[in-house]
Amino acid sequence: MMEKRKQFTGKEEASEKIIQRVTNLPQWKQAKNVCVYSPFSSEVDTTALLKRKHVVKPEDAKNTAIDLYIIPGVAFDKQGNRLGRGGGFYDKLLFGKNSFKIGLAFEIQIVDTVPHEAHDIPMDFVVTERGVYGKTKTS
Repeated sequence: MMEKRKQFTGKEEASEKIIQRVTNLPQWKQAKNVCVYSPFSSEVDTTALLKRKHVVKPEDAKNTAIDLYIIPGVAFDKQGNRLGRGGGFYDKLLFGKNSFKIGLAFEIQIVDTVPHEAHDIPMDFVVTERGVYGKTKTS
């Protein structure tokens, strides 16, 4: 999946659409403190989000009251299950948090089923350039 994402053309345009969808969500509009990852390699570009609101980077979020988490992933399913890089960083960060969680992905990263275990933290929504997945899918 990581290789597929690296080869995906149109990342810039797709990232812009994803960011627009996120900023139109009521959860974004209502949040005061947002945890947003800095884009790495071929992930959805969050640079525009990092310039808005009161943003905290994941490595600084442990002792801050976060209203909304914006999380990357290697793959997601439509139920919000997330496949990360295998280190468990985000599962540890999100453990015990009741804040809203949004995964960002390109549509090519959406799969039928992501293997998951009890300790894996699902996303409330997954936002792609084509829509928002979660309890219901919107476009």
